[in-house]
Amino acid sequence: MSHLCGETIACPACGAAAELTLFRSLNGERVPAQVELLLDGTFEQHTCAACGHRFQPEHRMLYAHVPARVWVVMCPRVDRPRFAVLEHGVALLFAESAAGAPEVVSGMVAGARPRLVFGQHMLRESLRTVQAGIDPALLECAKLLAYRRRMPELVRHGPAELCCEGVEAGELRLAIHTLGDGRRAGELRAPEGLLDEAAAARDELAGRYPDLFSRPYVSATRYLFGAAA
Repeated sequence: MSHLCGETIACPACGAAAELTLFRSLNGERVPAQVELLLDGTFEQHTCAACGHRFQPEHRMLYAHVPARVWVVMCPRVDRPRFAVLEHGVALLFAESAAGAPEVVSGMVAGARPRLVFGQHMLRESLRTVQAGIDPALLECAKLLAYRRRMPELVRHGPAELCCEGVEAGELRLAIHTLGDGRRAGELRAPEGLLDEAAAARDELAGRYPDLFSRPYVSATRYLFGAAA
C-alpha cells in the first residue's frame, strides 16, 4: 500500500521552506504511473515559489514491488555518513515486513533483497537495473573497475558517485554525481563488457567487496569514500 504525508522541505537553491505532500511508501505494482515518473526523473518534482528552482525533494521513502521482488528504502543524501546504522535498520524493517506478510505474498517478499539508496537518482538507478536484469552487486563492481581505470577523469570532481542511466551502443552510460550536493557533474561512458568482466570474476570480487553482495547499501561509494562521504 502507498502512503502520502506532509513534510516541510527547504529549497536547495534558496532555502525557502514549503509544505509538500510526499510519498512515505510507494507500491510500484499498484501505481504504475508513479513508477514511470520515477524512471523519467520527474517524480515529486517541485518548483520553488520563492526562486523558481525545480527540484526533487530529499526524503525517506520505501519503494516496493512485491511480484518483481523489489524492496528499496530511499534516504536523503545528507544521511549517507550514517549508512551503516541505516542499513541495519533497513534489514530489520525488511525482516519484520516479511514476517508479517500474508502467506500468499510471503514467498515473494522473502525472495527480495532489501536495498538502501541515497537520493532520487539512485532510486531511479535501482529500478533501471531491475528492468535491465542487471545484478546490482555486479554493477557496483563494474563501477569500481571504471573508477580504477578512469581515475584522472573522476578525481577532478572530488568525491563523487557513478549512477547508471542506461546502456547505449554497447556502453554503460554512467552519470557523475558529486557527493556534496548531488549535482550531476558529467558523464562517463564505459564498455558494457565491464559487467561481463565483473560476472566472470564474481567469486574474487565477492571476497574483496563482500558488503556489496550481502548488505542493503549496495554501493561502490561505501568502499571508495565510506562513512566520510
